[in-house]
Amino acid sequence: GPTHMVELLLKQVLELSMDNFVDNNLWINFMDTLSYLQILSLEGLSEAEKAALLLNLYHVMVLHGHIVFGAPTARSQWTSFFNKVLYVIGFDIVSANDLEHNILRAAMSKPSKSITSKIGKIGTVPHNVFPSLTLAQGDFRFNFCINSGSQSMPAVVPIYRPEMLDMQMDQATTLALQHVVVDVPRRLVQLPRVCNTYQGDFAPKQSKTPSFKDCLRVIVYYLAEPHRSNLLKMLNDEGNISVRFTTMIYRGTKFGVLETNAGTGVASRRSSIGAVDDIVEA
Repeated sequence: GPTHMVELLLKQVLELSMDNFVDNNLWINFMDTLSYLQILSLEGLSEAEKAALLLNLYHVMVLHGHIVFGAPTARSQWTSFFNKVLYVIGFDIVSANDLEHNILRAAMSKPSKSITSKIGKIGTVPHNVFPSLTLAQGDFRFNFCINSGSQSMPAVVPIYRPEMLDMQMDQATTLALQHVVVDVPRRLVQLPRVCNTYQGDFAPKQSKTPSFKDCLRVIVYYLAEPHRSNLLKMLNDEGNISVRFTTMIYRGTKFGVLETNAGTGVASRRSSIGAVDDIVEA
């Protein structure tokens, strides 16, 4: 089926990306599998099957782009890289930028104008529409599972499988949040930049004015101790909390496979590295 085909693609491109001599047979096998994307149909797939397939496909496109074009090494190259990695998918021409913003993140928040005005074309979101591919449901964990290959992100990704998707997304989220710092004396929390860019993804659906405390209340259950307990105490005492965001590193890198750990899931407990800048009050 289509989900297994894209899983195979990701395994193949991961092997290619680690092969310094680029074995011809690996390339032939990969390109043969890749050709099936032209007639790919997601009709009849569940939302979990579509999400697993599309996450894997995004990581295929990132790694394939690194092999063909080289990984971006500067902020000025970032958007152009994700726009020029293009596949024919189900008779549509889809860029990696489209796949992230208009397919995977279709039901989620867009970067605020205050954010995109600071980063100019780097923050440009394409406006193409892909009704046959688009996910109908958002999930704040996509912010940590969509791995652009930036050195700001973990250097590993799961090979997502529908039957394990929730657990794997929890695992990827936990890994992406491993460098969160909770400074109790200063009442300061350091978060990944994505928590600022897509602040609205962490707020309750009925909320019209998302705050950074919404994000803290969601991500606290993915933190390691003692940060989890310390942040819970800070959230429960109703005092002000200052939030800092790490700076995005616009330099791409290879990533390997994150093996799935059956003991990683935190869904049952969930209630709904770079430099640092931008302190705000939560």
